[in-house]
Amino acid sequence: MAPMPEMVSTVAPIIGFLLVLAVLLDVFLYVLESGGGTGLIASRVSRGIWFLFVRLGRVSPGERRWWKRWAGPTILVMAIFTWVSGIVVGFAFIFWPTLGEGIQFSHGATSETFATALYFSAFCFTTLGVGDFYAVTDAYRLVMVVEAGLGFSMLTLAFSYITGIYTAIQTRNALAIDVHAFSHEDGDAVHLAEVLMRPDEGRMVANQLRGQLNQFYTAHHQYPMIHYFRFEQVHYSSVRFLLLVQDALSLTRTLPQSRELSEKLAHSSYDALERVLRTARSEFVAMLAPGRRDEGLEESEKCSSVWRERYLRACRFMERKQVPLEENSERSVDAYCRLREQWEPDLRHLSAVFDEPWEMIDCTSAWNRCSEGSE
Repeated sequence: MAPMPEMVSTVAPIIGFLLVLAVLLDVFLYVLESGGGTGLIASRVSRGIWFLFVRLGRVSPGERRWWKRWAGPTILVMAIFTWVSGIVVGFAFIFWPTLGEGIQFSHGATSETFATALYFSAFCFTTLGVGDFYAVTDAYRLVMVVEAGLGFSMLTLAFSYITGIYTAIQTRNALAIDVHAFSHEDGDAVHLAEVLMRPDEGRMVANQLRGQLNQFYTAHHQYPMIHYFRFEQVHYSSVRFLLLVQDALSLTRTLPQSRELSEKLAHSSYDALERVLRTARSEFVAMLAPGRRDEGLEESEKCSSVWRERYLRACRFMERKQVPLEENSERSVDAYCRLREQWEPDLRHLSAVFDEPWEMIDCTSAWNRCSEGSE
């Protein structure tokens, strides 16, 4: 076999070293760094596969969410495959120039092809042993040990990461189910608002939701890949339950409560819940698609009449539930609309990023279809 050109034998190990370094840096940034998801490789792989599934869902017949439920597992598998392949290929480039010298075949002449280097690198990475190849020099014995150590570490890290992701998904789903139950399973936040306006029970529910939202926020911050794990049922949507809690809290803040009720509801639990919601909302927008909030703002500005009608319906609902309210005023309606102007653009933007139609997320956008449960 013709000898390898000198330039290739010089450049190949450099390429391999840089590739291994790039993968390790990506794993550090995406998995190990607090508030990960900022890697250069896995984040682009995730967005690319998500874009593919979104396009596939748009051109396929039937419900779009059926396709997207496979996106998360596919992204997870492809991210791990990308990391493993990068390490194996990188070390193959390092081993390639030394085949036949530093690394030899134990049963005859050593093949000096890149496929042989890839085979040897894969054996080292999976810590299965070197089989029919062995390293002659101390330097390449050390390289073998380094790759075997990285292989063991990365496979262990991959299993731990998978476990963490599915634990985080369970946390998110538990919150989604609780919010769905509080809204009487019809997607209307007025039911949750009515619970929050019960002085004692409302405080406990606010504290419960605050704790669950803190866990949800922390889980998404540590495992950003779970954004891509979707379910066909809309009540599992992160945007949906964030909307329900935010809308219920806005109604609780602005409905014209009696003085006695207002004094009972003046508690820090509601302020803490508001802060958690604001932090989670802004962080998700910054993490998933920064700089495009104006699109949601433009849509929200068209909804003032919808918000007003929604507020008046909420007042009538509270009256039927015998919640002690003062006479409604235009100032209360305006206060509710101002609050929605603050948070709805972010949620509309997240809805667009997740490819979830706003009419499916927000019951008030399709009131004739959704409001019967409130009447």
